[in-house]
Amino acid sequence: MDNNRSMHVTLLPFSDVQAAIGKAREEWKETTDFNTAHHSEEEIDAVIPTGKEDFPFRHVMSSFFPTRFGHWVPLIAASQGASCWHVFEIPRYLAQELAGLYARAKDSDVGHSIVETLDDVISRLYTSMRAVRGLGDILEESAAEKPRSFLMPFNAAMGPARECRVFCPPGKGRISAISQYRWTEPFRFQSTDNANDEALVIYEGARAIYDRIMESAEKMQDSSIRGKMKEEGFTFDVLRTPSGEVQFVEINPFGAMSGCGSCLFNWIRDAKLLYGMEQQVRLQFAV
Repeated sequence: MDNNRSMHVTLLPFSDVQAAIGKAREEWKETTDFNTAHHSEEEIDAVIPTGKEDFPFRHVMSSFFPTRFGHWVPLIAASQGASCWHVFEIPRYLAQELAGLYARAKDSDVGHSIVETLDDVISRLYTSMRAVRGLGDILEESAAEKPRSFLMPFNAAMGPARECRVFCPPGKGRISAISQYRWTEPFRFQSTDNANDEALVIYEGARAIYDRIMESAEKMQDSSIRGKMKEEGFTFDVLRTPSGEVQFVEINPFGAMSGCGSCLFNWIRDAKLLYGMEQQVRLQFAV
């Protein structure tokens, strides 16, 4: 990984984020100032032209396959101090029924709580839009595959308000930017007076996790996983625990055309940064 990059921390006034959200609500639409996704090829190609020396790739809808939780669960578990996990297959008929009702259930109505029964598992799935979409993606990708659900040991430190999204553009072999994950509220720094120091801890932790991700990808038998990651890029989420650890949470697609939200960035406005065309690595938080 390229370590010769300076880090710049931007602390946005949360009032600016609130103003953008409020303006969008008045107009009955989503804000385009932050957390954009699903841009057109024409939009991103106008800012990051394809076929150039600094971007020899095509803009595509990123594949979900390299970012599947099952590929990364050993690394995620190790990062969170877990030595075991449970996996069970969901029958396709049940997955189809759940997908018709409304895969990590981070956005479930019940929030961050312990799963103790099969009913709890089913509840997490059908009350989570992300989980339902994940089931639908797997059902569409394969006519025979059964979706799998992973049960991890409960992590009391887990909380989206302390998570960050890390952007890793195609062909650059490095991190380009980091944003807080839950962009609709101020980031939970232990102390805003020491925000730069805490941001440095997050950056260094993210760099170490990036290296472990790429090492794991190189060891995987399916070479298409690392090939897609290098050609399409990826994002991953990290957790800054109250004790100061930086843990690996999950991996997601990259790119303006993907459904991956840009959090406190905008995929088009900040394209040069996110796609690794700028020298500095920017960490952006709202306070």
